[in-house]
Amino acid sequence: MGKKLKTISSISRQIILRKLGMYASSNLGNDIYYLFEAVLMLREDIGDEPLKEYYGEDWVDAQNKFKKLSYLVNKVKVDYDRVLKYPKDKKIREEFIQVFSKIPLVQEVLYEFFFILLQNTTLQYNKIPSDAIKIIERKGFTKINKRQIPEEDLLDVKDI
Repeated sequence: MGKKLKTISSISRQIILRKLGMYASSNLGNDIYYLFEAVLMLREDIGDEPLKEYYGEDWVDAQNKFKKLSYLVNKVKVDYDRVLKYPKDKKIREEFIQVFSKIPLVQEVLYEFFFILLQNTTLQYNKIPSDAIKIIERKGFTKINKRQIPEEDLLDVKDI
């Protein structure tokens, strides 16, 4: 018999699936922010026990990497918004690039956290609704198109 999967609350599930839709469809370098928010919500909803079991003695190190990533992701989000507001300001763009370039050094922990948490929830059997798939443009959010995406074209959360 397999392990018992935790059920995510309905409201959390909807928000997480929307965040994953944003993550899957963003192409302006701010995609990691949405995955990060989804992981934060998963941790809040099901706790850190699956992560502690996975990392064992390395749990404190993984937590520290996640905290560092948290700082970088939030700083990049703020700087990203500033770059959009002041696109010609060279100093702001350089600050953004400097912080953004540090994320790949610690982002592995984000993907690990996501997959470990996902494997322990029923969320892995959900599909991202078509209206959650958005193209993020400089002018805001717009739907890919007005037509309804067929069920077979929906993304499985496991495929992200």
